[in-house]
Amino acid sequence: MASKLSEADSGSSSADTEGAALPAAASENAATTEAEVQHREPLVKVTHLSESHAGTSLIARVVALSGCCYVWVGEGDWAGSGKGGRLPEQGAVAAAVQTPYEAMPVVTELLGEEGGFGGGMAQRLAKRTGQMVYASVNVSNAAAESLPMIERRVLAVLQGAG
Repeated sequence: MASKLSEADSGSSSADTEGAALPAAASENAATTEAEVQHREPLVKVTHLSESHAGTSLIARVVALSGCCYVWVGEGDWAGSGKGGRLPEQGAVAAAVQTPYEAMPVVTELLGEEGGFGGGMAQRLAKRTGQMVYASVNVSNAAAESLPMIERRVLAVLQGAG
């Protein structure tokens, strides 16, 4: 594809910039493009969190994308000490998005059973961040009391403070 570009359009090769003088506008565009590429934030940011409270260990993975995020929460730790000595599996997945028609974000279950903890977490995070949030929360009822702590840490990550 690069061979189809004219010499004036392909100002990125060393042969074009060393021997030939580029028009001022073309060299300014090349400099601006290089600066923009160097200062861009990553498109995907993955963060792993862990929280212990009252004898319960929760872990979370936050995958932050541009305009949306995926949050997974489970019991155990990253060393695989969940049920059966391995990481917990993903269960139900809920999605929430803020619309101009409702005060609270609209939430729906995408996979699994309704009534889990993921829908509520997705809705609260969508409200606070303005992003579309996918959430999968796979914890027992006994571990649910620790969810607010991990949710605060997830929110800090999504808002850039974590």
